[in-house]
Amino acid sequence: MAPNDKRSRVPCRFFAQGRCRNGPTCPFSHMAGGQKETRGPTSAVPCRFFLRGACLKGDACPFLHDDIAVPAAASTAGEEDPRPDIHRDIGGALVTFGDGAVVAKVSFACDFSAVRVKPLPRDTDAASVVDLLAELGFDVSTDCVRIPPPVNDCCCADIRVQDAQFARRLCAAMAHDDGHDAVPIPVSLPQSTSAHRVDAKKVHCSWHKPTTAPPSAEAFDPGDLSYDADLPLANTLIESLLLQAGPLERWEGASDRPGKRFKAKARFVDEADARQAVNSLNNTPLPFNKNGRLTAQLVHSARLKVSALVFDAVEHDIAAHEQAWRGQHLLYTAYPPVHGFRVLRIEGGVSGDVAAAAATLHKILGGELLAVGGEAIWTDSFAGNGPAYRKIKEVERRLGIVIVRDKRKRQLRVLGAPSRHDEARRALTELVKQDSSSVFVIELNVGMLAWAFDGGFRAVAAAIGSEKVTLDMVSSPRRVLVTGSEASFHTARDILSGGQGAPPEAGSSTDCAICWTEAESPVRTACGHTYCSGCFEDLCLAGTWTDGPVPSVLCQGDGGRCGQPLPLAELQEHLSSAALEDLVEASFAAYVARHPDELRYCPTPDCGQLYRVAKPSTPNDSRLFTCPACLVATCTCCHGSYDGLTCAETRDLDDRGQEALQEAKLKLGIKDCPRCGTMIEKSSGCNHLTCTVCKAHICWVCMKTFAIGKIYDHMTQDHGGIGL
Repeated sequence: MAPNDKRSRVPCRFFAQGRCRNGPTCPFSHMAGGQKETRGPTSAVPCRFFLRGACLKGDACPFLHDDIAVPAAASTAGEEDPRPDIHRDIGGALVTFGDGAVVAKVSFACDFSAVRVKPLPRDTDAASVVDLLAELGFDVSTDCVRIPPPVNDCCCADIRVQDAQFARRLCAAMAHDDGHDAVPIPVSLPQSTSAHRVDAKKVHCSWHKPTTAPPSAEAFDPGDLSYDADLPLANTLIESLLLQAGPLERWEGASDRPGKRFKAKARFVDEADARQAVNSLNNTPLPFNKNGRLTAQLVHSARLKVSALVFDAVEHDIAAHEQAWRGQHLLYTAYPPVHGFRVLRIEGGVSGDVAAAAATLHKILGGELLAVGGEAIWTDSFAGNGPAYRKIKEVERRLGIVIVRDKRKRQLRVLGAPSRHDEARRALTELVKQDSSSVFVIELNVGMLAWAFDGGFRAVAAAIGSEKVTLDMVSSPRRVLVTGSEASFHTARDILSGGQGAPPEAGSSTDCAICWTEAESPVRTACGHTYCSGCFEDLCLAGTWTDGPVPSVLCQGDGGRCGQPLPLAELQEHLSSAALEDLVEASFAAYVARHPDELRYCPTPDCGQLYRVAKPSTPNDSRLFTCPACLVATCTCCHGSYDGLTCAETRDLDDRGQEALQEAKLKLGIKDCPRCGTMIEKSSGCNHLTCTVCKAHICWVCMKTFAIGKIYDHMTQDHGGIGL
């Protein structure tokens, strides 16, 4: 001890066990008797379990047990915890999305390999396995290591690495190791979380609170507590047990609330780790009370995020199911509104019950399609924010319902009292009949769109009236819709195509960056721009099919000059669950379409499974992908479905059919996209075509692809014109 240390020289028995929580305020000595001063190279590294008050190795621990007060267990209570990235399982691939909803990474199960190493000492942890592999020349992080529950005095370690050759190389390296065996094990991708599935990453833990012995007790003295571990220590020890199964995304330690049991919650990064934790820990002795048992329960959960307006309209319908859900021991929670959205959560111990309740919620929140005779009630005027839209809002207010526009599907859906749905259907049918206004469409090329954002749209609105013009960001290509006379249409077209008309002064900071009117249910981005909530959603869903090299959702503020990718956290915050899922699925579909040399779909109609394209090393090379869904074998080199044949043999079989097809295409003037192979027919216009699937810019004369800014120079220089 230091000379000015006034603590007793009596050793602290809790410090010797690594469990003293008093730190510098402890009245007893923290200098363990017989402690050696020469320790290993890790002695300067603080012991993270000691800092939590949970190191059980005492003096034998090779890490530093510095005299630091143990902090209370952190609590991350709260259900709103969006992660900075999004992972989705789509078509058998694990897809990671980044800012702007861009596809950042695509992984398949075949990209990974896994090995089980055994036997290992019972107290083996992930760090010691990493050290063992390092001695063999393998650099692996502890996150890749899982330790299943030990059997007798031995345990094993499962190591999963994103390296298809890792298992083969490690097994070869350990083949002559007499002390350990290494065998490959099957690999599965981590389960992702989305609005379309029930996840099981959460574990609820509980244990009895300490009790005082009754006078008749014989196991311990009357009046003593059944165990003396305080709550922070108990929380830390339980957390450390869970961490042995895998990393946690969130930990909420138990608090001293009324009741007979302490209750803690954990959410794992990987669903498989959560299941492993429950299997290994449920009904096992508590680390701080051998007479007590830990209860660990796997919790299945479904989460939806919806507009607060939509929730308010259907709250009564949802409430009608709550009693039945309680009878199934399901917990339904509707969290307070944040930024105009409500988060709804269903949790329970039985996956099927949670899935059924979530399906009921989806059905209620989806509302009823407004249709007559199977045809959706729709007119082009409904896509704009002019008189027709204002009449829809009047119907909403009069009937006390909510009507949701889906511009992409050209549909209206109604939510609210079912008794009002028929009246809404009649009112909107009458609106369509009364809508005598003509809607003119102006498709925007790249130059016109840039001018529209740079003030052209405002100039049109000033010339013909803001109620007559709408910028359609959902369609591809983008469009301007003009409602009214043909003269108004010609005025708008002249302004947009010729760059005519001085744009009026910029609107206020409360104006929407898309429609340039005062934002309705405004969304404010981190880069300082404002959108209507509906325009923001339209922008997001349209951004995945932009003509840039990397499809991305970009801010269109400052007349389109901002161009900042919208952060993932912002997309999660301002989009409903359904819109977010539509966005990431559309983004990935666009990615697959633009990368036919990397990814392809299984050729079975409506299968939807993906495989990674392989490059043949020889003309006769063939690498088969057997679809896990439909079991069809497909060559990943030539994409033929002929099991057991080489690519050359497959091409020979296809030659006859291909000859007939090529003759028909030649007669009809059909050509294949040079990038993705989609058949294209040119009816009129210039020789610059854009593939509707992969968005390649193609010269129709030579069928070469170019960047958008270079294709016109190419056509002029090499072909003497653009074909008009």
